[in-house]
Amino acid sequence: MSRSLHESINKEVEQYRRALVHFAKAREWETFEKKAGILFDYLETIELTILERKFYSVFITILAVFVGIIIAILKADGRFFPMITRYKEYVVLLAAFATCYEIYFYLNYRLYVGVKMSRYKKRKEQFIRNIENDFKEYTMGSGE
Repeated sequence: MSRSLHESINKEVEQYRRALVHFAKAREWETFEKKAGILFDYLETIELTILERKFYSVFITILAVFVGIIIAILKADGRFFPMITRYKEYVVLLAAFATCYEIYFYLNYRLYVGVKMSRYKKRKEQFIRNIENDFKEYTMGSGE
């Protein structure tokens, strides 16, 4: 993540924090819950975006290397690399297995995201409840 993006995210989260402190001190808990829900949505969006960017950059690179190895070996000329012709089938099979394994990681990642999104509403409610309890303790503890 770039430094400017990191700083802009921190500024945005700080604005949410200030708003949450304001609504907690004013004891406007309905507005507090709405703002906390918006904060949760914002953080989840950022997390998923960064996770997808990292995953796909690595996934596509590795997959391209394996596919490139398969194509290079299949088109390799036996005159220049006599060792390749002897083990050509084995190397192609190994590269194909590695490609399948990489696709397995892709499917596993998609399953992880699907499960995470299926529990989105429950996690959001839990986040709001937890942050509300924290802020209630903060405002009650400060004597205001």
